Amino acid sequence: MKQIVARDQVRLGLARCAQLAWSGLGHRLFRSGVTVAILTLAVAFLAHMLAFGVLEQTTTQSAYRELSGERALGSVLTRASVPDSEAIILDALGEQPLPRHGQEYRKWSGRTLAELASASKAAREQRAFSSYVQALPPASRAAICGDSTAEELLVELREPERMRRFEAALLEFSAREPLAQELHSDEPARNQRELGLLVNQALPAAKQVARSIADGQRAAISQVAQTLGERSPSEAARDTPSEFRAALAAAGFDVDGWSSAALKTFAERQIAALELEKALLKGNLRAEVARATDLSIGAVSSQSVLDYVRDDSERAKWLSALLERAAAVEVAPRLLMDLAVVGSRQRALSRAVGDSVPGEQYFLGISPQSRWLVTLSFLVCAVGVANAMLMSVTERFTEIATMKCLGALDGFVMTMFLLEAVIEGGIGGAVGLGLGALLAWLRGLVEYGSVLSAAGAAGHLLSGLGLSLVAGMVLAALAAVGPSFVAARLAPMEAMRVD
Repeated sequence: MKQIVARDQVRLGLARCAQLAWSGLGHRLFRSGVTVAILTLAVAFLAHMLAFGVLEQTTTQSAYRELSGERALGSVLTRASVPDSEAIILDALGEQPLPRHGQEYRKWSGRTLAELASASKAAREQRAFSSYVQALPPASRAAICGDSTAEELLVELREPERMRRFEAALLEFSAREPLAQELHSDEPARNQRELGLLVNQALPAAKQVARSIADGQRAAISQVAQTLGERSPSEAARDTPSEFRAALAAAGFDVDGWSSAALKTFAERQIAALELEKALLKGNLRAEVARATDLSIGAVSSQSVLDYVRDDSERAKWLSALLERAAAVEVAPRLLMDLAVVGSRQRALSRAVGDSVPGEQYFLGISPQSRWLVTLSFLVCAVGVANAMLMSVTERFTEIATMKCLGALDGFVMTMFLLEAVIEGGIGGAVGLGLGALLAWLRGLVEYGSVLSAAGAAGHLLSGLGLSLVAGMVLAALAAVGPSFVAARLAPMEAMRVD
């Protein structure tokens, strides 16, 4: 009798598994297309969220920096002619570290660094006190502070009787108001002593420092005015920017951080805008401009007129000639067009920045709220992919049984189905990647227009898009684990019974 020898089954490699998986996708294009479409949408959504988040952060930061540069130039001209109020100086002293004009403040006040540091500490304590008071509920704030603002209250608290009533009101409300508890510490004596030192000593001393700074700035402005003669700071910056810079430095102003050329250009535009606004106050000129621009007289403004000439040199020449003839104002057509372009960009930058200063930066541009949305969408897509893969397994019972009868191991079957899912994830991820990036860029153009910026964000964009592709493939693989396990554990005889 011939001896039967059981040999080890031939194990197919990963390359053969991938080849069979790819051919299987070709035979089931519709089912594979459904899975790829689900993955494409999931990856496109994630890529869009990541790419647009990065673009939004980059654009906002870039717009804020550009606006800050323009505003800094305007601040140079303003502070060279109008002194800061004591309240503004005191608020600036409350910045940490010392304010950007700290060197100017020291020169103008003649105070030491220790005195400025003490005034800065008192200003920060005043700011913290105001924040606590403003955060109290309206009813509690009215009972504790009356009709006084936080700043007025600090002055009133110099009177012992007012301090006593204030402490009594805090003690009454601290039992039920957490913010009042924070303001009224567990050591009332220490808290009252510190508040007394603030209102009676530290804050009056800080106000004296602010007053001396304001007096010093007035003297510096007078010194600059004597140097400039009858010219305004804007005219001096336009005509002789280097001499204007030297006059500011001699008076104690900080001249670092801006160039004479940039200030000259800014001053030219500022003077031209002021001349245009003055000219438009004349009724005959407004009427002529209204007829030419098809606007009502009430709608004629410097902005509407500049928008009218922004992209047309002939219109700019017409407006320049009209200003010279009707208002004796000489503004070059080039300057009018430059003023229109800069004004339009300033408005776009302001819209991009909004009302808040760019602060917290989120990981890959996704806020915590958006992360939950992305997670939920991926869970929904995972269910869809798992369902599509399970249907694929159900439809292929006979095929699975045939492969097992021919010697396919459980591991081979499971690997083949997982590879199918990974291939579908790669195809869907690549398509979704391009779609999501395109949608993010188009959305950025719609929302930000010409101020859209991706400068310095290439690394973050590539990281976000790469993460989207990997996430799509991992999602497909994880969603296919369950159906692949079902396919691998399927008994051949049971599968053959399926019609």
